[in-house]
Amino acid sequence: MGYRIDTTTWPEGLTIPVEVKSLIERFFETVDTNRDDAGDILADQLFAEDGVAYFGAHPFRGLDVWNPCMDTIETRKHKILRVYTRAPDCNDLLFVAHVTMGLKNGKNVDGEFVGRFTISNREPQGPKLSLYQVWGDYIRAPDGSPRKVGFEI
Repeated sequence: MGYRIDTTTWPEGLTIPVEVKSLIERFFETVDTNRDDAGDILADQLFAEDGVAYFGAHPFRGLDVWNPCMDTIETRKHKILRVYTRAPDCNDLLFVAHVTMGLKNGKNVDGEFVGRFTISNREPQGPKLSLYQVWGDYIRAPDGSPRKVGFEI
């Protein structure tokens, strides 16, 4: 596993399947790149056909998941800190993560956020994401002051 999840604290007493950890790792590897085909990879390889991603209150499906996200962001680097679940089959995961982003306006911001993955195990190619949802409150502006996520930065 790579830097995004190599130091993650996973739930005690449950074994998260390697395929699920790999799916999470690949998701963040993909969103941390500026590849032109990142949206295709998310839609075709990582999300289930009926999968949806929520960034705030707005649902995105298919290529809509990725393309609007690149409008203001130049670079990003995610690190998953801790994962929680009550689901014995590990198909519903909450996580705390940290992200550092370089914006196209030249500013850099970083901060922690909370998210949720639900995993579809009914796919013939193995597990895929049926839901990705994130909530954030504040991130630090370049001067160290908190800024509301989603506001113009």
